[in-house]
Amino acid sequence: MDINIIVTVAGSFVTAALTSLFSPLLLNYYLKKKFQKLQYINESFQLYQSLNTEYKTTIIEPAIQENLFLIISDFRTNHLSIPAYVELKDKLGKDFDWPIIKSARPHLRFDQHGKLYVKLSRTVIYMRNLSLGIAVILALLGFSVLVFLNYANLDDTTKYIAFYIFSALLFMLAFVSVTSVTSVLNAGVIANRLKEVERTQNSDQ
Repeated sequence: MDINIIVTVAGSFVTAALTSLFSPLLLNYYLKKKFQKLQYINESFQLYQSLNTEYKTTIIEPAIQENLFLIISDFRTNHLSIPAYVELKDKLGKDFDWPIIKSARPHLRFDQHGKLYVKLSRTVIYMRNLSLGIAVILALLGFSVLVFLNYANLDDTTKYIAFYIFSALLFMLAFVSVTSVTSVLNAGVIANRLKEVERTQNSDQ
């Protein structure tokens, strides 16, 4: 039997086995986490009802706002900053949700009016382009190794496995290179969307 077929079948079997083994565990963890968030909301409301007014407004209300915002958006911020993030999300519209805003947070800044905007320095943009270029090169090398294996006649199974592992490593490094600049990419998408919204608003005036 062709060694390529053997390696492909073995890889598919291992992938299916790992997926069937870990999927129930991941689903159980996800459901538990969701339940804990709902339980926190319920307990917070009961605690809030039992406290005096002054303590509510100065300590409990801000804390509840921050924790509820954390549950909804999956990132923490000061309660005074929450309206700015909500305004940003509403302004972006379309399919922009909290995960992309959370990812872009390292590149979000507050202006003098307390509104959020995107700030990307030349260095950050250069590193983004460099990382994407490296990712493309690594991915092309990975594909080249696979093409080579498809036509090569190696006399040792170990060599085939070694080349497949090397190809997988190249693809993994390409993936890491892209994910390392995900926040910059998302920040760029948000910046472009804000410019689009501003142009639309200016044209309507």
